[in-house]
Amino acid sequence: MTHLWYASYGSNLLAARFLTYLTGGPIPGSSNGRVQDGARDPTPPSDDRRVEIDRTLLFARSSPQWGGGGVAFLDPDQRPATATRGRAWRITLPQLADVYRQENGITEVVDIDLDRLLEIGHLDLVERWYGRLIHLGHLDGESLVTFTAAVRPDDTNRPHPRYLEVMASGLAESWDMDRRAADTYLASVPQAPRFGQ
Repeated sequence: MTHLWYASYGSNLLAARFLTYLTGGPIPGSSNGRVQDGARDPTPPSDDRRVEIDRTLLFARSSPQWGGGGVAFLDPDQRPATATRGRAWRITLPQLADVYRQENGITEVVDIDLDRLLEIGHLDLVERWYGRLIHLGHLDGESLVTFTAAVRPDDTNRPHPRYLEVMASGLAESWDMDRRAADTYLASVPQAPRFGQ
């Protein structure tokens, strides 16, 4: 079975939130009671690491799941980039496909051609918010992959406090950041001022 690393950066920094993609269940902190259906293989990640992602973080769009606030994206093209603090989860390729499917609200099974992804550096499988898969390099000899929008979102939007709370908790878990440090980091992200201001 092919293992790789999924580089997360938004609410998926928090273990309790990310694991719903594998095991199914309600999303911690969600404002609309959304439930993930889980992966075909619910096995937990075999490892996780904090990673710096060489893409700039931004908040955009309006998510009903998070009170209408913006959610995290990586700028797919910006260079030079401001490194984003992420968390890499070691999972299998089919598990990554199931995370991608759920993240994009797809009901049918998704197949990811890893060889093609490694060859060209990115794949656009669907026209959804997180439709672009990006190969970021390798971690411990295994591929490091993330996903974001194919084009930088221009509808930037401040995140809801619930979303920032989940991200801050995830940063505390993976980067050993106290709440003040996490808040300072999140406040430095474009469109990150408190929701509603």
